[in-house]
Amino acid sequence: MKSKREFIFYFRAFSFIFVFLYITNFQVVAQSNIKLDDRLYNGKFYNYFPPKNVKGNQFLFSSDFMLSSVYLGDRKYNNLNINIDVLNQEILLKFETNEGAKRVISMSLAYLDSFIINNKVFVVNQIDSVNQRIEQEIKYNNYKFYINYYKKLELQSALNEINYYFSEVNRRITFIHKGERVEISNNKKFYKLFGKEKGLMIKHYFKNGKFKLKKMTDKELFGLLMFINNECNG
Repeated sequence: MKSKREFIFYFRAFSFIFVFLYITNFQVVAQSNIKLDDRLYNGKFYNYFPPKNVKGNQFLFSSDFMLSSVYLGDRKYNNLNINIDVLNQEILLKFETNEGAKRVISMSLAYLDSFIINNKVFVVNQIDSVNQRIEQEIKYNNYKFYINYYKKLELQSALNEINYYFSEVNRRITFIHKGERVEISNNKKFYKLFGKEKGLMIKHYFKNGKFKLKKMTDKELFGLLMFINNECNG
């Protein structure tokens, strides 16, 4: 009888330890899979490296990668080395493999929802049935601006010498009006979206602040959205 009780005791104890170790191991594996989320690294090798004699670079801020936060669905990944190639419209991720090799890939836009770099929020928007666009998002309540940054590779010739250089950063500003994307080229095109009475209020806002929408800073664009929401929504 005693040996049977001892057997049951040790069997239960062993079962508990086995289950505990299994659960612990499962959690470790699960955490490792989060760190090695295939969606982050599901891209193509980045291979756009212009000759050294080309002036400037293809990046939004600088050629240095910045620590950023990336959102894939409901998951957030911090401290990733990110850069934006605005010439080719690609989001770049720099990382080190398990073998210690350094890699730079162009991330797949299919899984990427948004990311934060240099205190700016960027999203990937579906422009039409085929094309996607990397855009900065500035929003207040239901009002949104999207800003697409881009550069061009320009040709410069002088005294029988031909040189290439990257242009300054340009931007396209899009406003979401009644669910539709409207690209804004000047103040007038913007305030006319709101009809006569509200449009006149926005026109005075531009005039009083000496604003030109195409040149407004992030803070100024945010302030404009606040004004529309609070003063023109009645």
